[in-house]
Amino acid sequence: MCSNENMGHELPADLDPASWAWLPGVDCLTGWKGAREIAWRLNAALSGVGLPAEQMDACAGSLADGRGVVKLAGTPQAAMWLAVLLESIATEHAEESPGEGAA
Repeated sequence: MCSNENMGHELPADLDPASWAWLPGVDCLTGWKGAREIAWRLNAALSGVGLPAEQMDACAGSLADGRGVVKLAGTPQAAMWLAVLLESIATEHAEESPGEGAA
């Protein structure tokens, strides 16, 4: 998993050439900076619900065309915990929503 200490750099074995073979003249730094801010915000939210960076971590990066990306990596247990949390939020949201065709 990445962390704020290594600024989202991954091990070379994990790198896909499409993720680091940038095009000349393409501003990848702007996309990465935007993604970094979102990754920090997501990491704060994950920590706020009890998932420390050792279990789940959001990482910033950029694609060859300059678009920023945020990758989420975690242990299987942390991913399951997050899935259950999101499912419960989705269920709650569906119950509050009047649904289609409601007058």
